[in-house]
Amino acid sequence: LELLGSHLGGVSVSDTAADVAAYTTGVGALEALGSLLSITLTDVTPVAAGAAAALLPVELYLAPATVVNVSDSASAIATYAATLAELGSTLGTVHVSGSTATDAATAAAMVPIDNNLAQGVSFQVADSAVAIAAVAGSLAELQSNGQLSSVTADDQTAAAINAYGPTLVSLGATATIQDTAAHVNTLLDVLEAFSGPGGLLQSIVFTDGVTPTL
Repeated sequence: LELLGSHLGGVSVSDTAADVAAYTTGVGALEALGSLLSITLTDVTPVAAGAAAALLPVELYLAPATVVNVSDSASAIATYAATLAELGSTLGTVHVSGSTATDAATAAAMVPIDNNLAQGVSFQVADSAVAIAAVAGSLAELQSNGQLSSVTADDQTAAAINAYGPTLVSLGATATIQDTAAHVNTLLDVLEAFSGPGGLLQSIVFTDGVTPTL
């Protein structure tokens, strides 16, 4: 059709989002038709994150008021979140299928589309202290929106809690330590500040079976 150029008055496509997405880029891509193209999506149910993201090259040619809803796993949505955000008002509600228990990076990747997440979606993050700290700002944003229900950093070293404890505390996280008695003993005064009822530290396990000298 592209070769017909000016001989075409217009091209109307009516198909599912997945089928349209398969031809948006590459040889013979729909986007090459430019303003001649008009696309009507026939889907009535949410589509996969990848299919929705692949519509971006032809988003301008979708029928007016087109809304694309998404349903996929947290990891798949995170992979395409930045592209999905570029769909703007075309992106509808994003449903997380399966578990909302995930790692820090996956949860943080949701921030560009946090306003599109389905009502009630809230992530439970479990990761290392360093990984959580690396995306703490994004996690805090999710938390302020009610989209982060828990943050856990289990089996960390004493040094990791010493370095990232304040950040974990700011997120209301919980943590446990698995480390040698010597390492714990060196940082005992610091760690004590993170312990107690409702505190960050839930338990300390000595990996060498030695009782530290207090």
